[in-house]
Amino acid sequence: MSATLFRRWNAILTRIEDLAQLLVSREVFRRAQEAWGRTAANQYLATDLANWMANNYVAYAATAIRRIAEPPNRRWEVISMAVLLHELAANNQLLTRERFVAGYKRKIVRERFANRDFDRLIGRAGARLFPRNVINKDIRRLKRAVKPVKSLVDKVIGHTQEKRFRTKVFYRDLNASIDTIAELFQKYNQLITGSKPSLEHEHLVDVEDDRRKIWP
Repeated sequence: MSATLFRRWNAILTRIEDLAQLLVSREVFRRAQEAWGRTAANQYLATDLANWMANNYVAYAATAIRRIAEPPNRRWEVISMAVLLHELAANNQLLTRERFVAGYKRKIVRERFANRDFDRLIGRAGARLFPRNVINKDIRRLKRAVKPVKSLVDKVIGHTQEKRFRTKVFYRDLNASIDTIAELFQKYNQLITGSKPSLEHEHLVDVEDDRRKIWP
């Protein structure tokens, strides 16, 4: 039973593939914004293209955020960060310190870092199990972080609400949602696999030559 659940949780982490592309897209858009700022003196320089890029980035990022944070649904299977957290909360008796420590294969690493890392993930020392209340707190945190973005997708992007102009999302809302998702992904990836994945992505972005052709 426990082995099956851990295989499933590993598979969910692997399938939250929107996150990597989301981080790359944000970096591309950030560089575009920098270029727009440098060419602000000429406000007519590819303005239509810049607006189109901004609108497409917002639509893509908001939809990806909503998909990653989508809660469990009884009518169809959902693979998301929220689903993972709900399943972990329901089965936290499997998230033992003993299992976590045993995942550190090298003895010297296990003795120096395993218990420390488990305590850091929880936020306090000495617990035998990863507490359900910590996971539930992260579920609420995720829900709060993506709330403005979910509203945009539900009312504007996915469905046309009559008073859609009242639904506003700022770039800071998108960034806060992405940052929260990334942090929780790293935290629970480490809890399940013993490894905290790197989300460094700047080296994957190579758009400078193309960008200079439009915005020198």
